[in-house]
Amino acid sequence: MNGEAYSVVVFPFLKTRSPISIGGIAFQPTDNCGDLPPEQAQSVSDIANLLFIKDDLRIRSASFAIVPKLNVQDQASPDMIRLVQLQSAVSFLYGSPHPVNGDVFLTLEHASIAIFNRERVSVYLVRPQYNAESISEDAEPATSGHGYVPGFAGLYNFRHHFWVAQGSRLYGPQPQIMLNIAQDLSEDIATASSNSPYLGLLFDLLDEPQSRFSMRIFAAIKWFNGANRSSVDAYESIVNLSIAFESLLALPQTEKSDRLVDSISLLLGRVPRLQSWARQFYDARSRIVHEGGTNQLHFVVADDSAKSAGSVIY
Repeated sequence: MNGEAYSVVVFPFLKTRSPISIGGIAFQPTDNCGDLPPEQAQSVSDIANLLFIKDDLRIRSASFAIVPKLNVQDQASPDMIRLVQLQSAVSFLYGSPHPVNGDVFLTLEHASIAIFNRERVSVYLVRPQYNAESISEDAEPATSGHGYVPGFAGLYNFRHHFWVAQGSRLYGPQPQIMLNIAQDLSEDIATASSNSPYLGLLFDLLDEPQSRFSMRIFAAIKWFNGANRSSVDAYESIVNLSIAFESLLALPQTEKSDRLVDSISLLLGRVPRLQSWARQFYDARSRIVHEGGTNQLHFVVADDSAKSAGSVIY
C-alpha cells in the first residue's frame, strides 16, 4: 500500500504483542512498526502520541492496522460494515461473562475503535477557543493562511467525528477506563479459537463473503455487546439482550415469547428451569418496552426446593 491513500485503524485500549490478522486485516503494536514505509510509520507514530488513557498518561502500546483509505462519511460501504463486524467480534471475545460472578472480562468500551485519515484540518476544530484556555507550554500549531494545520480527521466508534493534530490528546469514551495487564489480541484470539470452536467459527466468518446469515449473526452480537457497556442500566441491558435474541433467532412478529422459549431450549438442551427463565426474561422485556419498567429484574425459582429470588434475569 506504499504510495496509496490509506487509513489507520486503531484499538487504543487493546494491545497485541505479535501481529495478527483479523478478518483479513493485519493488526500490530503501535510501538513496533519499523517494517512500514516511512510515511505510514510516521503516521502511526504521530497517532500513537495522541492516545491517552487519563490526564497526561499516554498509552504505551495500542493495536493498529493500515487499510485502504476509508470514507468515514459512507458507513454503508462494504469496508466500513466489515470493520463494524470486526469490532463486534473482538468485543464479543472479551465480553464473555465470568462463570462464577457473571461479570464481563472487558466492557464494550475497551474494544473502542478509531479511524484516522491524514489530512489538513481546521485549527478551529483542533483547538476551539471559545470559553477554553490552553495550559500547555507547547507552542500553538502553525497554520496556513486559511487556518489549517497538518493532522488527522477521524471517526470514533463509527459514531463520533473528531479532528486532531500534533499536541492533541484523544481520550476514551468514559472518564475512567483501566488497561488490562494480561490482555493480548494475538494470544487471546488464538486461545479462544482453540478452546471454543464457536469463537473460532465467528472469526472465520469475518473472512467469508457477506450473507443474510452472517449479517444476522453480527447484528445479534452487536446488540449483545450493547448489553455489556459499562454505562448500561438493567432495563437497557435486558432490552438489548432481547433484541440480540430476536436478531439471532429471527423470531416472528407474533408469538415471540413462545418461540424464544422453544429456540433457546433447542439451542441449549435440557437445562434445569431454562423455560421458566426464558419466559420470565421475555416478560420483563415486554414490561420494560411497553410500560417503561419492571419490578422483577431477577429470576424467581418457582419450584418447591427454593422459592426465593435467584440469579439476575439478564
